[in-house]
Amino acid sequence: MFYKGKHDENAQMKLEMESNNDLKAFPKGNNFISSALFSFTNAKLGTIKEVIFYKKYWKLLKNYNKLYEEVKDFEEFKKMINGGSSDYCGKDSIYVKKVRQLFDESAKVQYTFNNEMDTEIQKIILENLLGKIGEDVRIWAPFHCDIGKNIEIGQGSFINKGCIILDCAQVSIGKKVLIGPGVIISTGDYPTEPLKRYEIFETKPIIIHDNVLVCAGVNIVPGVTIGENSKIGVGSVVTKDIPPNVLAVGNPCEVIQSIE
Repeated sequence: MFYKGKHDENAQMKLEMESNNDLKAFPKGNNFISSALFSFTNAKLGTIKEVIFYKKYWKLLKNYNKLYEEVKDFEEFKKMINGGSSDYCGKDSIYVKKVRQLFDESAKVQYTFNNEMDTEIQKIILENLLGKIGEDVRIWAPFHCDIGKNIEIGQGSFINKGCIILDCAQVSIGKKVLIGPGVIISTGDYPTEPLKRYEIFETKPIIIHDNVLVCAGVNIVPGVTIGENSKIGVGSVVTKDIPPNVLAVGNPCEVIQSIE
């Protein structure tokens, strides 16, 4: 049980009584709530921990998911996440307001993940924050992203401390990918022309295939695809596609040898 010892019996009984009412009243089946997040039986948490999680995070995560559902159908948002030029700064004030609110709510969810000590609860937060996350994925705090919903991570992958994924467009990370500390994966950029920087936001999706090793301090720019089994050396800046089964290093990152 979450509480142990005689001194905790009163608190435990109180929470157990609350749990019956809270979980009965818990909104299920809402289309803006991640099924992975609120399927408590699948989460495999004890009843007391379920109630504590519900009380601490329900409102925050509900707001985040609801905002995402409201924003995702805007045409400018679709253009942004699929790659291309979008009017991020712009003409549709309702859209701009909603997107900025989504970024703010995502930042709050990331804060809860980065400051939560319980790894089981961290996992549920990630299942709600990210678009898709496979089994046995580990992400060490601190972790930061733009939105979160545009990130997919395959089974058995590991992301070390201090990773930043700027997912204004889709970021696809395959199975058993290893990402070192301080890696930056960025899908967004602004035009070179100074005046256009305040009007247009440019994005390109990033794909990292299965079994890739991305070492510490690597920077991956928009539009890059890294082929399966390849290794990107420490501190590299990946500005173009990297083929499968190679070791690539440097700024700009270049292939230096094949991997058997």
